[in-house]
Amino acid sequence: MKASKFIVIAAAAAAIGAAIPTVALMTFGIEKELPEMPTGKYEPVAVTTTAALPKETTAAASTTAAEATAYTTAALTAAAPVQTTAAAVTTVAVTAAPVTEAPRTAAAQVTEAPKTAAAQEAAAPRTESKPAPAPEQKPAAQPVPAEDGSTVTYKGKQFSTDIAELDLSGKKISEAELPELKEIAAKLPNLQKLILCDCGLSNETLANLQNELGIRVVWRVKLGTQWSLRTDAVAFSVLIMNYKHVRMTSADLEVLKYCPDLLALDLGHQAITDLSKIAEYLPNLRLLILADNQISDLSPLANLHHLHYLELFVNRVTDLSPLSGLKELVDVNISYNPISDISPLLNAPMMQRVWLEHTNVSADGVNQLRETYPEAKIVNVGKGSVDQGWRWGNARYEQMMKMWYGNFYGDEFRKYDDLAAETGLRG
Repeated sequence: MKASKFIVIAAAAAAIGAAIPTVALMTFGIEKELPEMPTGKYEPVAVTTTAALPKETTAAASTTAAEATAYTTAALTAAAPVQTTAAAVTTVAVTAAPVTEAPRTAAAQVTEAPKTAAAQEAAAPRTESKPAPAPEQKPAAQPVPAEDGSTVTYKGKQFSTDIAELDLSGKKISEAELPELKEIAAKLPNLQKLILCDCGLSNETLANLQNELGIRVVWRVKLGTQWSLRTDAVAFSVLIMNYKHVRMTSADLEVLKYCPDLLALDLGHQAITDLSKIAEYLPNLRLLILADNQISDLSPLANLHHLHYLELFVNRVTDLSPLSGLKELVDVNISYNPISDISPLLNAPMMQRVWLEHTNVSADGVNQLRETYPEAKIVNVGKGSVDQGWRWGNARYEQMMKMWYGNFYGDEFRKYDDLAAETGLRG
């Protein structure tokens, strides 16, 4: 660009004390080729001053660099006519050390134009919106088809009239609703078992219902302070792990009368003294664990003719004579009891193991056992009541542990039922 002359108009802010150290220099080049500006980053700086401007260039006391540029351009236009071929406007900011900007006067306030909706949308942080998941659709309950197509409905659920077992566990039933339940049962000619666990009815009410319907009614009974079992249970164990439980007493055993199917029962580590309820209500027991109780009288056990497995260690037993008629015994542990006469145990031809550690049985008594059962394992000396393989490593014990969790009667014990029948021990 070529120019013949130039006019420089400078508007300088007078230094007023040390409060306004910023000076802005605005240069307008007219008809003269300006030297190349050094490269770099330049940002416009607002200029604030309260110094008086020349009379011919009166403007607001405080102004921004953009306003000063516009005002100076107007002043040039009012001067002597000058022919121009090009005009370049350059703003150079020379700024001293950063200071706090003095408050602007009302005339110098510049209001930022509001952003357009598009700009606001672009500036706003974006969050990815995800559609709300559709609620899970559960299939509607379908009536159980019956061979003849007929169903019955009870508490909003349909059942086939051909079913042999009706499970209503968890459905609360009041005594006032029992007539309706009896009507439903009457419409199920093949019904053999009605399961009413945790339905809110008492033991006596459910026992009476069973008698009225003439079918098996199953519910859950509470045993002691922290155990429960179904009335159709085959195997039950208290499964003591930490010995911090509240021990049950003989009075707690009354509910066993509702559990006639039990073949295996573990009530070890309790405070039981009287065994009469066990013998009266559960005559078909094959396994009985009563270790660590307060038992001294074994008389009721004379009724358990088919007993195979018996744990009585850590009690107060002195007399084993009630066991003399139990000919199907296979495993007996009577350790830690003050007994001396072992002869009542000499009438069980299927005997496989006898543990009698820490008793008063003499050496002659121990020898008598070994002579009677030469193939059996007899342990009379040891450091504990279940050491030397009483538990783990024995097939019957290991299956017994599975029985507690699976509620079944295992083959390791059932085979002795068969043997007893074959050898005539069971009349």
